[in-house]
Amino acid sequence: MQFLAYRFGSESKELKAYADLQYDEEVFGKYMVTAAKELEVFYKSLDTGMSHPEKVTAKYRKINSIVFNINDLKLKNPDRFRLTDTEGKLPNNCLFMSYRRYRKQQEEFKVQLMKYNGDLKNWLLNLQRENE
Repeated sequence: MQFLAYRFGSESKELKAYADLQYDEEVFGKYMVTAAKELEVFYKSLDTGMSHPEKVTAKYRKINSIVFNINDLKLKNPDRFRLTDTEGKLPNNCLFMSYRRYRKQQEEFKVQLMKYNGDLKNWLLNLQRENE
């Protein structure tokens, strides 16, 4: 953000667009991680006596509810985060699980980086020294 403020000005549309994107990605990412956890709990709670079509219907309803609730998020650019394709198909489990994995790794990255006071260059130099 510092570069954008320097390059375009602290009140520029470029800086605002980037800040809005960062905000939206944070809000949406947290929602998706929570949704992935909800799905995991949901799958574990499915009645083993349910038929396969009943399970598929229950899964569809759950994912549909998650996708519908995205509309309640306070996003700056909500159109960017629509989860249905052009045919109106819902996302599958892989999308939700990938958010969980990515966000977990992102948090680990932040923790490691903060050990070096956010100095990425210093962190990378130390990593390089450790691996020599």
